[in-house]
Amino acid sequence: MKKVAEAELLELLEIATGNSFMGFTMYMTVMFAYVVTAYFVGEKLTFTQVFLVSGLFIFGACASTGATVISLARAAGYIAAAKAIPESTYQAPFWWAYEDSKFWVYFLLTTCSVGVILGLFFMWNVRHPKTE
Repeated sequence: MKKVAEAELLELLEIATGNSFMGFTMYMTVMFAYVVTAYFVGEKLTFTQVFLVSGLFIFGACASTGATVISLARAAGYIAAAKAIPESTYQAPFWWAYEDSKFWVYFLLTTCSVGVILGLFFMWNVRHPKTE
């Protein structure tokens, strides 16, 4: 097995973190587009149109969530590898509070999944308003 330098691992960590932020940005873009569409025209869409838009939303949100979570899991692995080097000087940043437990991976996966469900509920709520 090839020995990896601490600097190489930290560079990989930066790349994985950047990819994770990019995936989350895509997730937020997909969420915003769907919610705005639901708010402004959701009531006027046919069932087929809602089905198509919601399917594309679910696909886009799941793909971007996957990109976020996979990159973040890689970052966790790179941190663990950097800390395992005997002469390592690496200190995890303060925001990576639970670096050994994959806390952020599960937290983001749960948050994004709940966001998808809430987005679908918002579309349903717009299309089925309560009559008073």
